[in-house]
Amino acid sequence: MEEIHQANSAFIRDELPKLIKKVAADTATVMATRLRRDWKDREAYNALVFADFEANLYHRWGKALSHLHMMLEISREIGANEGKRLRRSRSTKDRAKRDILLVTNHMRQRSLRHNIVKIGPLSRPVFEGATEAMDRNVLSPHSL
Repeated sequence: MEEIHQANSAFIRDELPKLIKKVAADTATVMATRLRRDWKDREAYNALVFADFEANLYHRWGKALSHLHMMLEISREIGANEGKRLRRSRSTKDRAKRDILLVTNHMRQRSLRHNIVKIGPLSRPVFEGATEAMDRNVLSPHSL
């Protein structure tokens, strides 16, 4: 019995780590080869899964996402108008405070868009370049 225990301990200590490394390397090689070979099919499958996810998301949360999108547009419009007004202002009173508020508003808009609106079909612009055009109308931190 002691001989079996010693043989098992020796195998676990000496041979098992080598075996694990060999199996991991062989598995990685096989998986990489298979992924390269089947990538177009995998990509098409992922696109179908994402399209199904998007449809389900819109079906379940479309109204709520629409309201969030509307809030984003309202925030963007208020921020753009306030930003224009404050940039034209010659007042130096609380200038740093106003600048911080503008940057904070801009960051919140970006965060909302990134975390909520980009999830589903509502992220698609009505026309090509709409997202970039909207970004140009919002105060950026570099314009301060």
